[in-house]
Amino acid sequence: GRTGVDMTLEVIETLAELPQVRYVKESTGQIERISRLLRQCGDRLGIFCGADTVAFESLALGAVGWVGGVANVVPRSHVDLYRLMIEEGDFAAARQLYFQMLPLLSLMENGGKYTQWVKAACGLMGRPVGPPRAPLRPATAQELKQLRAALAELPEGRSAKKRTP
Repeated sequence: GRTGVDMTLEVIETLAELPQVRYVKESTGQIERISRLLRQCGDRLGIFCGADTVAFESLALGAVGWVGGVANVVPRSHVDLYRLMIEEGDFAAARQLYFQMLPLLSLMENGGKYTQWVKAACGLMGRPVGPPRAPLRPATAQELKQLRAALAELPEGRSAKKRTP
C-alpha cells in the first residue's frame, strides 16, 4: 500500500485467530496474496481489497468489499460494480463496467500522486475538496488533462471535461 508498511501473511494469519480482529484491508495489489488470505483466513477474517486495479478480481474471489479513494470521485460506478458483482452476480456486466473504470483506476493507482489526483478529480466532478496539504502539490494542467480523459471513459465522469477543479 501507500504507507509502505506491510504485515506478513503469517502475521495476518495469527491475527485472524483473535476474536477482536474481524477484517483486514489488503493493499499490495497482488491478487495471489488476496487469494491466499481468502483461502487460509477467509472463514475467520473478512478481506477488503485496498488496491483499485485488482478490485474486480478480489470481489470475484470473495473479498467482502473494496476500499478506495476513487470512490469519492465516481461513487455511482463503484456502487454499480458492487451491486452487479455481489448482489446480482452479473459478472459480464460488471466486467464491462470495470473495463470502463480501469483507465481512471490505473491512472490513479500507478501515477504516484493518488491523494492529489483524487482531490483534483473530485473538483473536476463538481465536488471541490480543496488542495492537498503540503508538501503535496496540486495537479498540474497536464495531469488534469489526463484525469479528464480517464473520467470521460465513464458515463458518470463525462461532465468533468466542462469543469475546472
